[in-house]
Amino acid sequence: MNFKVKTSTLKRLLTHVGIVISLFCLLSFVLFNAVLPFVANKGKVVLVPDLKGMTIDQAKQFVTDKNVTIEWFHILT
Repeated sequence: MNFKVKTSTLKRLLTHVGIVISLFCLLSFVLFNAVLPFVANKGKVVLVPDLKGMTIDQAKQFVTDKNVTIEWFHILT
């Protein structure tokens, strides 16, 4: 079997691949520069207290004294 690709078919294929790549790049640019800054609160600074080495009770007392709101997440391993 001898398969031969016509030039017009190859040209159309490359055109469509170029369109798909261009749309992917455009959508990625819009996502990372327009959508994510609003979702991720980009530019806002949050200071996090260093609670390393403290017990849970000590950490709770520390954040209570500093009037900080804290959420505890339990990670299942």
